[in-house]
Amino acid sequence: MLYTALTMKIKLIIGCVGLFIGVCVILWSLLLVLFKKPPVKPHLKKYILSMTAGFVVYAIGICAAHHFYAKPPLHGYWPIFLFPIIPVIYIVAAIIRFVSEGLDELQRKIVIEAAAFSGIATGFTCISYLFVQNAGAPAFHAEWGFYMMWIYYGIGAFISAWRYK
Repeated sequence: MLYTALTMKIKLIIGCVGLFIGVCVILWSLLLVLFKKPPVKPHLKKYILSMTAGFVVYAIGICAAHHFYAKPPLHGYWPIFLFPIIPVIYIVAAIIRFVSEGLDELQRKIVIEAAAFSGIATGFTCISYLFVQNAGAPAFHAEWGFYMMWIYYGIGAFISAWRYK
């Protein structure tokens, strides 16, 4: 019981910190797009605006899902819980479009190498953790893979950018 309460508090803290960082990044990006002198390149402006729209719709979907989660009969509201998936698909498409159209060859190569390193390292870490779990480690939670992916992406981007410096 204590472990569950502690885990929920840690998740709440991580969620609040993540939300704060996300809001700061979105506001900073919007300020760059709207007020930067000289103006931001059009393809970058289009990317930032589409990402912002996707994140806003995603936040609305999450808020709606949490609002209906508090109501006891959930069987009638199950489509609401699938609603945040639509903006996530849009955000992923916007990121792929930006990487393919908005970056030069070197930047694209760095991003793709970092993503490849992240995917492979996350996969091997998740598979390897199964053996550690058999030895008595705590159960693996899906969000751990998401966090590992971004940590490995940062490591891969740093190494790749350093290689091409």
